[in-house]
Order: sequence, then structure tokens, then C-alpha cells
Amino acid sequence: MVLVVFDLLAVGGSALTDLPYERRRGILEGLGIQAPGMVLTPAWAACDGAALFAATAQQGLEGVVAKRLGSPYRPGVRSSDWVKVKHWRVGEFVVAGWLPDPGGGLRAIALGRPGPGGLAYAGAVEFGFSRAEVHAELRGLRGKGQALIGAPRGTRAVSPVLTARVRYQRLTQDGRVRAATVVGLHR
Repeated sequence: MVLVVFDLLAVGGSALTDLPYERRRGILEGLGIQAPGMVLTPAWAACDGAALFAATAQQGLEGVVAKRLGSPYRPGVRSSDWVKVKHWRVGEFVVAGWLPDPGGGLRAIALGRPGPGGLAYAGAVEFGFSRAEVHAELRGLRGKGQALIGAPRGTRAVSPVLTARVRYQRLTQDGRVRAATVVGLHR
């Protein structure tokens, strides 16, 4: 486990939240916290945001966290002074099944991708579609599908005739979509 410290809100009992970010960050760095492998204070720089964003895309990173240098810290307040800008990918996956909710309805669609020995589970998507409409269509395909390799227990296989166009943050090491939303379904 590693503690990653991006900001400093208080030191020695004194609140620093009204100070601009660049000043808080200077105080943090001045503390000289040295605990290799335990505490990490990532480097920061005032730079060309568009160039940095492009570089993080080339490196396959999630995105960037951008802070306005002169901004104070406002606990509990969402502000445009501190934003996460994520890289999104779009891909097409076979709809190979669905996962039920506790009441027997549709909780998520199960995605598949070609793999050795058949369709491999590529994750589940809960957002971006009408549950009622998709559930009705998938119930008609129920029991006609092949086993989805690596799918969670309880996944209902369907005939793989639907394709989902999915926006996702990245693929995990085991080939599953992360932070996915359906942007289109087609036959």
C-alpha cells in the first residue's frame, strides 16, 4: 500500500485551505516527506494542458487531474478549479448474456469477445440503455447462447446476435471494460 499525497490542507494545527494551491503544494514539498515505497508526492508542473493530455493518452494512462494554481481548497464543494479529465475509448463487443438484479430483472448486460475456446467475458455494463427494452429482447434470446468463459456465476447466456458499442475508460489486464457505458446496440 502506498499513500499518495497531492495536497496539504493543514499543518501543525493551522488550516491551509484558504491558501492558493501552489502555496499549499510548496509547503507540502517543504516538509521533505521521505518514505520510499510508502508515501508518494507526485510531481506537478504548470504546463501546456493539451500537450500533457496527449502525452498521457500515448502512454495509456487514465487521464490527468488539473488544478487551478491560485485556487483555495473548498471542502465538500465541487468546482471547476479541480477537475479530472479522462481518456475514453470506444469499442464494439458481443452481447453474450445478462446479469440479473435481485428481483430477476436486468442489472447489466454481459459483454463477450472472441477468445480461445469461445467467447470470453469482457465485463458487464449497467448504463446507457433502457433496461426494460433490452431485458425483453434478451429474454427472447435466453438459453440459446454458448457459455461465456470467465463470466460471473448467475450470468444468463444468450445467442450472440446483438453488438454493443461501448465507451469505456480502459481494459483491465484480464480484458474487461472499466467504467463502461453503452452508446449503441445493433444486430
